[in-house]
Amino acid sequence: MRLTLILLTVVFAARGQTIELTGELRKINDNSDSTKRLEFMKEVFRAIKSNKFENYASLFATKNEFKILTNKTIHNPDSVRETLTKTRKIEFENLLRDAKKENIKWESTEFSDYLMRTYLPDNYSGRLLTGHINIKSKNENKVIFGIQAIEINSRYTLLQVEKIMTGRMLKFVDIDSFEF
Repeated sequence: MRLTLILLTVVFAARGQTIELTGELRKINDNSDSTKRLEFMKEVFRAIKSNKFENYASLFATKNEFKILTNKTIHNPDSVRETLTKTRKIEFENLLRDAKKENIKWESTEFSDYLMRTYLPDNYSGRLLTGHINIKSKNENKVIFGIQAIEINSRYTLLQVEKIMTGRMLKFVDIDSFEF
């Protein structure tokens, strides 16, 4: 889970402000919200499949959720959120480039399944998620790899998606331990 912590710190540090989710991240095996997690992963898939940044951006924290996440300690949340949105737009464009390079035809691509781990940081009441979505495109296996999200107000919001690549994840692989 180091990547999520770094992501949050780096984004806010770009504006001279930081927040950190600290302490031991405990992996939990709580399936109480498994339907919510499945729906979130399907939303991520549909947003990327749509090729529309607006759909992808709808998965980010709202202005009010962003204030909750930062514990209102950020001096200029609008400016930080704007920086985050620009960064996510570049990420989205990179995902579309990955899909094109992988020869993905979205109109015939289907959600197969997902692998995910849930973590609880010591100093935050929500859950952190990290996972991957297996998809099928033209009878080829592909992976939307490195999805990271955080729970805010009982809703999962997208932090980052690493890349799209060929293959199929049969078991969970931690983002930090995977080499491209």
